[in-house]
Amino acid sequence: MKKCLKINLKNEKQIKEFCNINAKSECDIDVEKGRGYIDGKSILGVLSLNLMKPIQVFLFGDDERIEELENQYKVSDLIFEG
Repeated sequence: MKKCLKINLKNEKQIKEFCNINAKSECDIDVEKGRGYIDGKSILGVLSLNLMKPIQVFLFGDDERIEELENQYKVSDLIFEG
């Protein structure tokens, strides 16, 4: 399964939390950067993004793991509502 989410990273703590959540996941996580993508598990890659606006995140994996990942994002208040 593939799922797309908008994630809002407002500060250093949220960036670390996002990357830590991703690192523990068995899903593949890609973050849109212009016309390409970066690895959502790479803190250096995430820091290279323009974080002044929400980022597009693509999750690839089985339904259960994607749902777990999405719930962790919600608990950490990372999902952009808007």
